[in-house]
Amino acid sequence: MQSKGYWLGKPVEDLTSQTYELSHLNSHFIDCGTDISILSQSDVRFAHFYFSKNLEPFFELSKKICRNLDKKLVVIHNNELSLKDLPADIIEKSIDITVKTEAEYFFPYSSIKGTERLSATPITSDTRIIKIERFISENMNKEIREEDVAKMVNLSTAYFSRFFRKHKKISFQDYLTLKRVNFAQQMLKNHPSEKVSSVAYQAGYSDVSYFNRVFKKQTTLTPTQYRKLTF
Repeated sequence: MQSKGYWLGKPVEDLTSQTYELSHLNSHFIDCGTDISILSQSDVRFAHFYFSKNLEPFFELSKKICRNLDKKLVVIHNNELSLKDLPADIIEKSIDITVKTEAEYFFPYSSIKGTERLSATPITSDTRIIKIERFISENMNKEIREEDVAKMVNLSTAYFSRFFRKHKKISFQDYLTLKRVNFAQQMLKNHPSEKVSSVAYQAGYSDVSYFNRVFKKQTTLTPTQYRKLTF
């Protein structure tokens, strides 16, 4: 499987929601928001930047990074930029979406060598949240790293953290802890003969002592006390 491209600036969803022709772009990019540090990665040749006036400082800094590191930008805008804003030495392509909206104008440009075929299913905020919740439920007994979940939903880790807090009003790590403890509560209640250590492992904790501390912090009770209280 070939690598996805990187998307900076305004969310790709803001663009893909405008027309059906662009609705499949979501799955083709990792949405990085204002995390322009990706331009310094050695394997990134260029990135897409969806411009708006409030993001102009980030755009200008992106251009400086590209000039210093010999990178390129594909710039998407709403007829807001003039030729002087788009120096040919660093702008691979300028796409005015008030004139061009077909997906073909965005390709074959890709941030890493090669491109992927467009997915038939557009990715929205709701589908991302559903995918995240399903992943947590299906992998409750395993280590779940934030960077892996971010990659799964095509977001950079930094942008994912902001995205998740915006939609859940809680950090990803705190949310994951709540889900694990809630799972453990259900196990303790519904399986009275299950050892606490077994419940801890199934909830994703390999260290039982740490599990006990986390559980008590969240519920004010130890797992054993909680179990006794529910019977």
